[in-house]
Amino acid sequence: MTSKWVKWTIAAGLAGSAFGLTYAAQPSTVQHAQAISTMYSTTDHLNIRTGPSKKYRVVGQFNENDAIQVLRSYATTWYQISYKGTKRYVHKAYVAKEPIHMGTGFVTTAKGVNLNIRSGPSTGYKIIGKMPSRAAFKVIDFRDGFWYKIYYKGKVGYVSSAYTYIYH
Repeated sequence: MTSKWVKWTIAAGLAGSAFGLTYAAQPSTVQHAQAISTMYSTTDHLNIRTGPSKKYRVVGQFNENDAIQVLRSYATTWYQISYKGTKRYVHKAYVAKEPIHMGTGFVTTAKGVNLNIRSGPSTGYKIIGKMPSRAAFKVIDFRDGFWYKIYYKGKVGYVSSAYTYIYH
């Protein structure tokens, strides 16, 4: 009786099947991973790396107050993040739970009138939330002389400066 041996070679991203079993390399893409939290860059030019060390290649950068989808804490100094559908890494020293803010703002609409929070700095952008009169919020940036980029109840959005008072 002669026996025949089959040699299987599996390359990253390819799959082979033998005797009803399937072998596949684990992809590095993030398809259904849930972020454990949204955090924010505390600096401009925060490097996004392919691995958890300065030795790894830089594949992009975040600017100050950019939202970062953190997947998990990696070692003591790195976060594993989702960046363009792929697992990447940023240094923990430049990431915070809340965006950096310039001051505190208050809504000055009449009692009972809510102020719209928008996804961008004009009335053409989608309404993503509302703030009641006298609500306090954190100012992240001032855009186009008419709009504040704000942080309110865990979300970043834009409000018209016409209905706010800013306290620095």
